Amino acid sequence: LSYFGLAIKKLELFFEAELCERKQKDAQKLKGIQASSLAPPLSGGAVVKYRRALEINDYDA
Repeated sequence: LSYFGLAIKKLELFFEAELCERKQKDAQKLKGIQASSLAPPLSGGAVVKYRRALEINDYDA
């Protein structure tokens, strides 16, 4: 394999990894949305913790 071919291969692998990561994040968000719509009402303290967790997740994305 030439240097150029190797570089292209590396790029392909990089983009594949990026895509996988994005798909995982999207799946996690969907799971979060489903869980929040099905979750029973939370006590005050739990709501604050839950909101903080959501903010952190949004910040990552």
